[in-house]
This record gives sequence, C-alpha cells and structure tokens, in this order.
Amino acid sequence: MVGGRAVLAAILGGVLAACGPGATPSAPPAGPPTDAPGVVITPATAGPTEAAAPEAPSPSPTPRPSPKATSKPVPVPPRPTGVKLHEEIEVIEGGPGELDGIGDSTFTASWTKPRTKGVEIRVYGVTTCFGADGNGRMIDGYCLRKHTDLPSSVRMLLAEAPASTGSVTWRMAQGEVLAETLDGVPVYSFVVAAYNAEGKHSMFTIVATGEYCLLADVACPN
Repeated sequence: MVGGRAVLAAILGGVLAACGPGATPSAPPAGPPTDAPGVVITPATAGPTEAAAPEAPSPSPTPRPSPKATSKPVPVPPRPTGVKLHEEIEVIEGGPGELDGIGDSTFTASWTKPRTKGVEIRVYGVTTCFGADGNGRMIDGYCLRKHTDLPSSVRMLLAEAPASTGSVTWRMAQGEVLAETLDGVPVYSFVVAAYNAEGKHSMFTIVATGEYCLLADVACPN
C-alpha cells in the first residue's frame, strides 16, 4: 500500500505542477464558424494619398440661332398709265432762211403712275410689225395692238429711268414708219413696262405704233 500511495502522490504532483504559475494554457479547439460578421481591415498602401479629381463642369447649352424672318416677295408693279409721247425733230439749217433738212428725233415718254420708289420704267422698241394675220391679210392697219405677245426677241431696250422721275428721254434717227436706232435698226412701235427690283415686270403699255398700211402700200383704214 505504501508503494501505491507513492505512485498516486507522484501523479498528483505532476498535475499540480502543470497548473502552477508560469504554465501556459493550451488553446481551445477550433469550433464551428459563427454567423457574426467579421471586421475587414484594409491595409494602408504606401506612398502619398491622392486627392479625388474634381468633377468636370457641365457644358452650358449652346444657344440656338433665332429663326430668320421670311422676307416678303416684292410685288409686281402695276402697268404704267397716263403715258404720253413727245417728239422733237432736229432741224438742219443752211444759210439764212434756208432749210437743208431734218436730223434725228428726241423722244420723251412720260407717265402718271407708278411713281413708287424702287420701281423702274423701261422703254422698248418693237422690231417687228405685227400688221397682218396668219393668212397675210391686214388686221387693222397698225403694227401693234393690245394682247400681242412681245417676246424678248422682238424687243430692244431704248431707255430706262426710275419711276419716281415721271419721264425718260432717248434719241433716234428718222425711220420709214416710226423710227430707227442710231445704228440703223428699224423700230415699228414703242412700249413701256414697270419693273421691280427682282426684274419682274408689269404688262406692256403701247406708247406709239407705226402704220402697217404704209409699209404694205395699201389704203389705210379711216
């Protein structure tokens, strides 16, 4: 019995020595993971801290151009009215009391309307005598009448002036029927029209017309 107690005392002494001061307790065994959230620590990076870039300013809206006002069309001027023609024939004198002949003519056309600013009056010479119909028969004895078509091929510009002036003057040579240009082109009638700034014109007004009967050498109507 004495030997058994000695062995037990030795075992108890070893256990007490393990629990004495300076003994390190063993770590508890790892248990299953818990549902508590873990704390994540981000390690600091080496180097200086960069400041956040400033936000770019939002662009200001581009102003839209204001719509341009649509210009109104320029009205076609009215047909010239109150038109009159005055002719002065140059007299060529010889010696005292003698008359050697006649020279050129100076024509002046005048009108009462239009007199609008920006409107121009143009005088044309008609270079064709429209005295006969399609069958060659005399119409009325004249070279021109109302409603006759006057394309540019039969019109020659003789003079032009602002409508506000009220008159325009030009010079011509004597002709077989009405007159001739100074370089010899026969003119059988005079017409005028009013033009706006865009070149659009009114109807033509007959200023003077030659007599077809004189050209055709037939009796002129009364």
